[in-house]
Amino acid sequence: MRDTPATSNAIRLVLFDIDGTLMITKGMSSRCMKHAGELVFGPSFEFHPITAGTLDQQIFAKLAADNGIEETTEQRQQYEAAYLDALERELNNRPEDITLMPGIPSLVEQLHERAAGRGDVVLGVLTGNFRKATELKLTMSGLGLERFPVIVCAEDGEHRDELPRVALERATAHAGQPIAPQHTFILGDTPRDIQCANASGCRCISVATGRYSVDQLRDAGGVPVFESFANNEAVLEQLGI
Repeated sequence: MRDTPATSNAIRLVLFDIDGTLMITKGMSSRCMKHAGELVFGPSFEFHPITAGTLDQQIFAKLAADNGIEETTEQRQQYEAAYLDALERELNNRPEDITLMPGIPSLVEQLHERAAGRGDVVLGVLTGNFRKATELKLTMSGLGLERFPVIVCAEDGEHRDELPRVALERATAHAGQPIAPQHTFILGDTPRDIQCANASGCRCISVATGRYSVDQLRDAGGVPVFESFANNEAVLEQLGI
């Protein structure tokens, strides 16, 4: 995907998903969600598999429904607090469970340097994680919050399709000039990343380092799809850099 000369100097907004794209945490999030549910609702609480790419508040609503629990704001707040406390403890106690995906450290660093040096890239995160979970994962993984001036999380919408609009608003404020959806790239590992990019007129670069294979992502409309981001040059080419 090469840009035409007329758009070659446009600012690109590059938004990474977290789980399965930037990193994996060996089931840590699921364990902490189960622990939070048991703490708030009792030991009979059952944790059922969730769909990758779902917003954290949607996960709670699904878990509550699966367990016959009438969802209330107070219960959601209690669950969220318990989940985030458990996640912070696990991230601190088991940092070895955090694994950055192939090519991610160098890719993020190159984009960060480009943003700092030439100013034609804005780097960000678009994720279904709660904001505190996002901050914890970026910090504990070593990627660092400072590399991602645009962070859009679960609290910023009721559906993932709403998040790119928020990201564009924040990126525009950060850059001091409008950034077009066609120059916005969502890098993710699920069909929901593809869907939210398409719904907002953005582009998606898919990667099969999460739960979905290359073929599954292609079937969901992913173009292009990488097995991993280990080949940084190929990814940067797709970004028009």
